[in-house]
Amino acid sequence: MYTIHSLSLLVLLAPILQGADGRQDRQSWDNLVTLRAGQKVQVKTQGAGKWKGTFLAFTADSISIHAKNRDMEIPRGEVQTVKRGSAAVRIRHTLIGAGLGAAAAVAIAVPTISEGYANDQAVTAAVLTMVGATVVGAILPAYSTIYEAAP
Repeated sequence: MYTIHSLSLLVLLAPILQGADGRQDRQSWDNLVTLRAGQKVQVKTQGAGKWKGTFLAFTADSISIHAKNRDMEIPRGEVQTVKRGSAAVRIRHTLIGAGLGAAAAVAIAVPTISEGYANDQAVTAAVLTMVGATVVGAILPAYSTIYEAAP
């Protein structure tokens, strides 16, 4: 039971792990200065959709990325959002998956416990559920928004 409480606490505290990303002014183009060349980014544009690639550079008028085996320069006026890969978001997703998996594991295993003995199949299903939910949380896309055009 101690493990479940610990996981629940971590899930509740996960937004704190996100750091300043969630608190900065997202409508400032100057936020792009925090990107490093080669960093994974996702750029959503008005017309062409979403581009995933690596950051190359930016100017006051455009952002340059390498996507789909070519370098692209996207004019600032077309950019709706710029997101970067985020370890903090990945950790949060993993912790949420672990917490949900632990809750499901308890729901599966506890009803089968009788007189201090748990059914082997129920325990196995509970463990696999917890591991599976944690893995799903870990592989979800993990980006944090650093620029968002004014509506």
